[in-house]
Amino acid sequence: MNWKLPFTHSPGPMNRREAMTMFAGATAGLAFGGMGFSGSGLAAAKASPKIDPSTLDLGFIDKRIQQAVDTGKTVGAGLVLFTKDRVFYKKAFGTDTPETIHLLYSATKLASCTCLMTLVDDELIALDDPIRKYLPQFGPVRGAITLRQLMSQTHGLPGRHKAIPAPQKDNGLTLEQAVNEIARDDDRVEYPPGSKHHYQPVISYHIVGRIAEVVTGESWATLFKKRLKDPCDMRTFTYGDTPNPRIGGGAVCGLQDYQNLVLMHLNLGTFNGRRVLSEKMVREMYADQLHGIPFTPAGSMATYGYGLSWWFNMVDEAGAPVQTSVPGGTGAIPWINWPLGYGGFLHLVEGLPVSAPIYEDIYPELNTALGLPTAKIKMDPERLKILKEKAGKKRGGRRSEGRGDSRETPDAAYAIPSPVSRAV
Repeated sequence: MNWKLPFTHSPGPMNRREAMTMFAGATAGLAFGGMGFSGSGLAAAKASPKIDPSTLDLGFIDKRIQQAVDTGKTVGAGLVLFTKDRVFYKKAFGTDTPETIHLLYSATKLASCTCLMTLVDDELIALDDPIRKYLPQFGPVRGAITLRQLMSQTHGLPGRHKAIPAPQKDNGLTLEQAVNEIARDDDRVEYPPGSKHHYQPVISYHIVGRIAEVVTGESWATLFKKRLKDPCDMRTFTYGDTPNPRIGGGAVCGLQDYQNLVLMHLNLGTFNGRRVLSEKMVREMYADQLHGIPFTPAGSMATYGYGLSWWFNMVDEAGAPVQTSVPGGTGAIPWINWPLGYGGFLHLVEGLPVSAPIYEDIYPELNTALGLPTAKIKMDPERLKILKEKAGKKRGGRRSEGRGDSRETPDAAYAIPSPVSRAV
């Protein structure tokens, strides 16, 4: 068996993340060149292809996005596609440029969750610890919810709270004060934690974010900058100038910054040769967290499961993820296709009712062009049809920035319940 080191920087003293990664790689006997993820929840896959941009005809992508601009569905959009070692598509349309800064809404969670998982690496928190271990002000019911349940959206908490500001806004509270207000609420849940999946990320991520402040003794802005923003060179990524950031959906950034974040995941936790997150924690983020409990699919696109921040857009016969994404209500869609070894980030300003149909139109053809058989793709055509119909109607009802609602209007308005499907 050929072995590859799971990180690529020069030998030297190893931090905990590096040591854990080497241990995980050795015990699992997996090398990323073959993208094998059996046992971690990620689908086993072939070696990442060497993509030669000169051999790819991606005109269908230009045509599809330009059509959305020309028909008035969006005024601007941007898309970047890349492998571990090269960018093979990067274009802006309409009023956008490659430097345009976009509000991410729920796509913020990939960054927030990644930062939180570095704390698991460093043994400052554990996923199966209850809230009350760190925040004793919570009652016995909500206090028993685990960090894993908070981040896998199986927690039973409601979807909004007045103490949480709108994205990029300051409501005069600190994160500590906001979470203390949440803790003073009635000690009730909407369903038994861990019994089902229901997407309500804003309160849950606020609580985990406060726990991060408690265990590090640092503000969210400081610990995020130290643990993720600087290591991944995410220069424009910010939650805003507020001590009470909307951790579950309030950041902004440009194409390059999000590309860096996804690229770090593609490299199983390294960026520019530096270990940011252990391979073990990268695997955990993509592992199925639901284990057969009732699942509420995303209303914006076909989904077949959920990890930690990532939705599963394609799965294999065993239900393990093949393609994952973190859609945000303003139209941001980062994704990774693991067998093909590429990532992407699409953004436009009119929201998921416009961006999701574009994504679901282009990625099957893109995946086929890159070598993934079309037979492996199974989408939910009825949900996609309804979504396209709604996207074609006059847009309206977008969330007021001043309301502080935790549910993103495009996600909530177009939620279409359906049973869990499986790709074949």
